[in-house]
Formats: sequence, C-alpha cells, structure tokens
Amino acid sequence: MIIVCGFGTVGKKAAEFLTLSGRETVAVDVNEKMFENQDVKHIIGDAKKEEVLKKADVEKASTLIVCTDSDETNAFIILSALDLNPDLTVLARAEKLESVEKLYKAGADYVIPRTAIGGRMIAKHALSPYAAEFVSRIALAKDIEITDLLLPPGSKIANKKIGESDIRKKSGATIVAIKRNSEFLQNPNKDTMLKENDTLIVIGSAGQIKMLSEMIK
Repeated sequence: MIIVCGFGTVGKKAAEFLTLSGRETVAVDVNEKMFENQDVKHIIGDAKKEEVLKKADVEKASTLIVCTDSDETNAFIILSALDLNPDLTVLARAEKLESVEKLYKAGADYVIPRTAIGGRMIAKHALSPYAAEFVSRIALAKDIEITDLLLPPGSKIANKKIGESDIRKKSGATIVAIKRNSEFLQNPNKDTMLKENDTLIVIGSAGQIKMLSEMIK
C-alpha cells in the first residue's frame, strides 16, 4: 500500500496515477475540501500526528509519498511515519532546493525539488524506483548509486524476510526491487522473503552498497 500525504496538485495526480495502476492507495490531507468530487480512499487529518498516520495504516504501508507545500511539514511527517514503520520507502517533494538535504536527514529515501517533478512522475517513481530517469534526477541532490547484487546460496540473509534482515538499519541501502528468475518484484516490503539466487536491485551511496555487499556474502 502507498500513502500520499498532501492532496494538492501533485498529491492528486500521484494518487490518481497510482490508483489507475492498480496500487492500493490512501491519501491524507487536513483540508476535507480537497477531496470534494474525488474518488480516492482518503483520511482527513494532520499527517504529522501519529493517530492520523495510524488511521491510514502506515504500519502496513510499503511506501510513503510526502508532497505538502511545506518542507517543515514534510520533514515532520517523515519522522512521525518512520517512527511507526521504519521499513517505509519514503519519497518527498522539496519546495526549496536548500531543503533537499534536510529531508534526507529526516529519513527520506528520495527527495525531488518541486521544479523537477509532477504528480504523475512521483507516482511513477513509487512504482519503479529503480528507473534510470529517476536516479539521474536525485543524483543531482545526493550521491546516489543503483546496482544489482546477487544473493548467493548460503547467505546469512537468505530465507529471511527483509524486515528480519535489518538491511536498511545496518547498511543504509534500500532494496527497491527483486529479480527472481524472470519475474520482477517491485516495491518489496518488510514481509517479502529473500531467497537464494535472487538479484537485489539496491539504491544507496557507494559506501552503503559496499556494506550491503559484505552483509549478503
């Protein structure tokens, strides 16, 4: 499930595209008027508050898109959401270029300046976070690399769920997809099982990827 916080122009387009793509999506906004004539599952409330995020089932979500028009609000939402679900993949829009690094520090996995993104594009990123176009954009803001790592037979994290492996906590890198035989598993969550001979599509800094590479040996 994907949660969209902020139902302005970007949030509406993102939720619309995600819904059309068949992904379970819930939108959150403090202004109930934003949902008038909108056919989307939604929660009316302040997403900075834990009780509102819980109503949106943040603890079961795989991805959080934060796109209010306030960078301070976005950062607070990220902190609150990750406190409830540390395994979330977080995409955030930055109103100001100087806020990009602050949102990364708050815990966002991907931050895109307002001038570089629309709602449909951020939704595509949520569905296919390993896309080259996306990586080229976020690389402007932070040293990010994307690569694939083979999970070899006998690996310590093989036959474990992603949440049990502590990959993000120990390495800082994020698994954004898994190639298993001829199938691509997009947006794996904490309950996704890692299997021997999986190819992990991972994103992170060079140091984070190197640490993950050591972990899976």
